[in-house]
Amino acid sequence: IDDLNEDLCRELSGGRSLAAVGEAIVEEFGQRLKEGYSKGRKKLREFLELYYRINKAESSDLFSLMEETGIFHYQVDLSDDNKGTPLVYYAPGEFSYVADPGVIFHLEGWWEVRA
Repeated sequence: IDDLNEDLCRELSGGRSLAAVGEAIVEEFGQRLKEGYSKGRKKLREFLELYYRINKAESSDLFSLMEETGIFHYQVDLSDDNKGTPLVYYAPGEFSYVADPGVIFHLEGWWEVRA
């Protein structure tokens, strides 16, 4: 992890390093937060806001930094039956049940904290 990322983390978290922020998350949630992508992301951001007393924009930036550096990682849980099936991603509002009939997979997973 380069010095620019560390500097940005210290700026956003009131002087804490990336490792220190990761350790605070692990203390609160453990190394695995068993939540879906959006719900887990919201829970992590809210924790960052409260713990470091920062606003929503700063918690968003800090969360993004933690995700970009690999400290936060969302792991999709695919059943063994679906592991060989190609995944297709759609932009929000782009999917249509009429134009794209077939099986719709609801991807579950968890957030890993690599600290």
